[in-house]
Amino acid sequence: MSKANVDYKSLFKIRTITCFVGLSRADFDAKQGVETKLQNAIRVGKQVEAVLMEQGYDVQTVRVATNPFPDWISKSDPTNDLERIDAVLQQHELDFCALGSALQPSDLPICVKIVEHSPRFSCSASLNATDVVMAKAIAESIMQISKSQVEHCLHGLGNFRFCATTSKAHIPFFPAARAATSTSERVCFAIGLENGALACRLLQQCSSLDNIKSFKSEYASALLPVQMLCEETASKLSVDYLGMDTSLNPSLDENGSVARAMESLDQVREFGGPGSLAAAACITQAIQSLPGIKLTGYCGLMLPLCEDTRLAELSNAGTLTISKLLSISHVCGVGVDTVPVPGDCCENDLVALLLDVAAVASRWNKSLSCRVFPVPGKKAGDKTTFDFAHMVNATILPIEIKMLRIVYCLSLLVLSHGLTLSESRGRLSQALSSPSGKLTLSPELVIPEPADMTAILLQSNAIQTISAKVRTAKANAVFLQGSVMALKTFCNEQESAQGGFPGPLPVIYCSKYDDNTQDVADAGADGLLVSLKQSISSSDVSSILHEDSTFLETIKTARDCGLQIIPEVTIDHDFAASWSEEDFTKLLDELTEFIGEEPVAVVVSINPASDDEQETVAQAALPLVSKELRKRVALLGSIKVSGGEGRLGAETARFKEAGYAGAFLRSDCVPGFRLNPDLDTVGRFWAACINDLKSTRSKSFSFRSKNNMEKSLGTQWANLQNSVIESGALGDPNEQVSMMDASNGDFQGF
Repeated sequence: MSKANVDYKSLFKIRTITCFVGLSRADFDAKQGVETKLQNAIRVGKQVEAVLMEQGYDVQTVRVATNPFPDWISKSDPTNDLERIDAVLQQHELDFCALGSALQPSDLPICVKIVEHSPRFSCSASLNATDVVMAKAIAESIMQISKSQVEHCLHGLGNFRFCATTSKAHIPFFPAARAATSTSERVCFAIGLENGALACRLLQQCSSLDNIKSFKSEYASALLPVQMLCEETASKLSVDYLGMDTSLNPSLDENGSVARAMESLDQVREFGGPGSLAAAACITQAIQSLPGIKLTGYCGLMLPLCEDTRLAELSNAGTLTISKLLSISHVCGVGVDTVPVPGDCCENDLVALLLDVAAVASRWNKSLSCRVFPVPGKKAGDKTTFDFAHMVNATILPIEIKMLRIVYCLSLLVLSHGLTLSESRGRLSQALSSPSGKLTLSPELVIPEPADMTAILLQSNAIQTISAKVRTAKANAVFLQGSVMALKTFCNEQESAQGGFPGPLPVIYCSKYDDNTQDVADAGADGLLVSLKQSISSSDVSSILHEDSTFLETIKTARDCGLQIIPEVTIDHDFAASWSEEDFTKLLDELTEFIGEEPVAVVVSINPASDDEQETVAQAALPLVSKELRKRVALLGSIKVSGGEGRLGAETARFKEAGYAGAFLRSDCVPGFRLNPDLDTVGRFWAACINDLKSTRSKSFSFRSKNNMEKSLGTQWANLQNSVIESGALGDPNEQVSMMDASNGDFQGF
């Protein structure tokens, strides 16, 4: 069938136009502050709706989602805040508003209040794979909501508007939808679809996984006109169009089942049986790579049991289980969604299920949710009796704890370093911040590109060796520049230290802008160093950020891949002395707006005043960091002075006195590195250097020791420095050079 003859508009609907708005406590303190923000968001949603409907698209809902409610709600008296929001929703006849996610166990009681307060409210709870305490709090809330006697929550239906989630910001679907934490006043929106009939038509046409390319191209053709309308409208309204969640999402209409659509493929005789996993993986890959479509959200297969007629049939036949739904989540989807479970299910079993979903999400660095309905008075095998227009009745499934344990263990067996944003943020924050006041030390490792296969094999061993050296020297983190293959080798060696001491170091990849950020994330990096191309020479930081389109695009793609953004800003030498706390605060606020959340760390470099960088960087005035700024973010000073003669010790001391949390020790610190980047030499240098700079036995970084180990360490450094000097890499080797007396144990510091 040719594309010209297909009426795509009749085969799918716009399930939601979700507008995202950032709230703060100040909005509730100000008269009409929160009302104005919500009204602006609703206005945008209604205008987008009008444009799409005018062009013949069926728009089902306009919705609003806020940033996580702990950012703005009054914990002592949340009711007044909820009433103000609900009043705006009623005034504008808006039936759906997600208030973001609970971030810690103490937030969960407010989730129950949100769900019970109004049928218009939804919320979620963020969960990491190993957070048992949070999982228990979520399970308790699920059970409490299921027993609620509030009218719109009866029969367990309150949990339709609550879920556990590992999702990122800007998913348009509820209840996981949330805006990013941001001080931005700008409204943004995303599109979610209901497209089971379209999925059925396209998968019937391609009939086999061999022809999935035709599905991909036809699907993109169906969505491109919607995207063009959204982009044009966003431009006219001066708002941001974030993209479309291209997930296949079922409807209760005839031919609206996604599970039945998959069964139209030759390889899938019955959903859940052989071929289902392969089909799910193949379709998901296609819908996550649609040409020309801007993506946001889950972008997978949605398989909600009580919203898909075929899944309900399979549950009634006894062939569908929770473990089957969870296993398919490894390669697609949304997680475990709208699944009815026994009303008296054990909370510990719920905890296990929640952790299993989170484990799968962590393993594959993807957004998943878990939304289950304990149905009061019902047991496994009974059928639900919901009287709810948005759901179909199905058989209540048991939580098969033995099978779930197998799924969980399989996830752990292949668990690499893929972390959720919150987990990677926690790792980096712990490593780069310094509550004790000691300066954190993080070296930069530059891994040269190998010339041939033999060099690749040799380099792999060298990378593993240098990885172990910097870890045992107790560096705080590592900034790595090189190929993705080198990054993966380094991260694999670090992860081999799990459970040991010192444990694995967080790894920050130094972006070259042309990298595939998904590959970087898959290799195991926790964060991405992204440098502003233009240096700062005035207080007008905003214009510099807006002009650097590469910087902004890299940030977005990195965030989508689950990488923490560590921006690097360069301040001009002449401007550094006048840089104030107000300038720092403004910079941090601007970066927070662009990234979508406050960066876990910021690298600060001082531009040299002349070409003689080694001389001028050390002499440049350092912008001072206040205690308040230090509490907000880890500011790392970029250090490039060459090691030896106590220069590194003096420079790190300068940054510490100026209030910085840590030092980013660039590869320039290694004498002669640019001429001879030998990894063994570099590894020995950093091991000796970090040990010396972290030493508590000498504040001046120059001492005499009779200890054999330290004598050996000093001798190694002396030999290294001597060989570099004799090579002429540092200038005339005949010039007088102060060296240590190794026979007496002198240790000349770094």
